[in-house]
Amino acid sequence: MQIINSTTQIIDLPELLRRDEKDAAALMAKVAAVLQDVRLRGDAAVCDFTRAFDSIDTGTPRIMSRVELEEYCKQTARPALTDDQIEAIELAVANISWFASQSMPSSWSAIAPDGQIVGEVFRPFDRVACYVPQGSFPLVSTAIHTAALARVAGVSEIVMVTSPSDRPLNPAVVYAAMLSGITEIIFAGGAQGIAAVAYGTETINRVDFICGPGNQYVAEAKRQLFGTVGIDMVAGPSECFVIADDTAEPYAVACDLIAQAEHGSGLEAAVLLTDSQELIDSVAQVLETIKDRIVGNPGFLQVWDNTLLLVLTDNIETAVKLTNNCAPEHVEVQTLDSGLDAQGLINAGAVFIGSYSAEPLGDFVAGPSHVLPTNGTARFTSGLSVSHFMNRKSTISITAESYPVLAQASKEFADMEGLVGHGMSSVARVENNNFAGSDPAKGNEK
Repeated sequence: MQIINSTTQIIDLPELLRRDEKDAAALMAKVAAVLQDVRLRGDAAVCDFTRAFDSIDTGTPRIMSRVELEEYCKQTARPALTDDQIEAIELAVANISWFASQSMPSSWSAIAPDGQIVGEVFRPFDRVACYVPQGSFPLVSTAIHTAALARVAGVSEIVMVTSPSDRPLNPAVVYAAMLSGITEIIFAGGAQGIAAVAYGTETINRVDFICGPGNQYVAEAKRQLFGTVGIDMVAGPSECFVIADDTAEPYAVACDLIAQAEHGSGLEAAVLLTDSQELIDSVAQVLETIKDRIVGNPGFLQVWDNTLLLVLTDNIETAVKLTNNCAPEHVEVQTLDSGLDAQGLINAGAVFIGSYSAEPLGDFVAGPSHVLPTNGTARFTSGLSVSHFMNRKSTISITAESYPVLAQASKEFADMEGLVGHGMSSVARVENNNFAGSDPAKGNEK
């Protein structure tokens, strides 16, 4: 834990939180080799890497169908869960699905000022993949925060990609996946799993789009495969900033910082920005008191030493400015005028407004997807939404009345750009006196 006084020294907060991966070139080369091998050898390569990385020999990639998933949930997963666990999963599915439905894009068409008919058509992808890690922490919520959005969008095939294990399937993950609309589970993790659904193999059909968080190998695989398949984003370690004043409750703030630090990679960032030295002192004291409750988590201790920061600022306005400069994944605003102060936040993946708005509620059950931009990318990208699972095409219908004006303007552009053929095409229907085409405003006429 580091306490920093920005009122007496100039700080470069993005630099303090820089978490460049070591040996990036080696990682890129290793992942590239995996992708190439899977592209060339398909199932055999996937199984070889599964044997090497997960110590599991599957023979062929293991795939669970929707029918098998439903039967497993009925016979095994659901009976293994408590009523409270089932209620929590069902609440999350309902909230995430409802939120997704509110941002569902609609197709439209309209008559433009010059008379042409233009519009947009939205259509869901046919098949998508949701990567759901099950390493140190089985991310039950990730199955919901990815697949439920795809289901609301209308995607017909929603694949969950996850690492195989010789242990029984996690009942909560499987039940959440079933309720969220997963139609198939492919047990192939890491870069090889991403490659399998991006390229397709003998037994695995390729997908149109891949979403969901993962380790550095998964993130790098997604980065390299962009263009071969759609991806949501290249997300890095998680981060949360807490902007607070002297009205904030120190224990709650400390717990929120602890929650962010425990994700496990050791590269997470947990930052308090406040204009109250008293709050910093109180939060630091609480942190020392509760620190030992997080056990068996070396990554937490790494965050504690390096990127758990308590920063004193001149005022809340400065805290907001510093936050915007970092564009973090999550921002909590716990101030007297939290709603007003939150309006100044331009760059953030998700903003949690008010003292009750703990970031973990967003991770699990509040509504918006927890798949969010990290590492400053909130400056130019946004969190996963239902529109990510759809393609958008524009439609253009030139009417007989709108054609002359638009054709002449188009010819001018073609001339300015030196594109002779474009110019010829632009005015061909004007110059051809015998032309009698179909008019979208009137129907087909010859």
